[in-house]
Amino acid sequence: EIIEGVKKQARTSAKDSTDESSELKLILQQTGWNKAKTARLMGISRPTLYLMIKKHGLSAPTEKV
Repeated sequence: EIIEGVKKQARTSAKDSTDESSELKLILQQTGWNKAKTARLMGISRPTLYLMIKKHGLSAPTEKV
């Protein structure tokens, strides 16, 4: 019973992380990767935004010349 609870919590955490990553990616794309604007829209500080970007392994798309 305890093990099932831990498994359920792990699945929920993974889903939350995926949701957070998707939301973050979407807002970054909508703002053209403007981090100050993204942080403002998300209601977080820029340092927190940088930590979230790193946590989710995101990077700005490179421009093709």
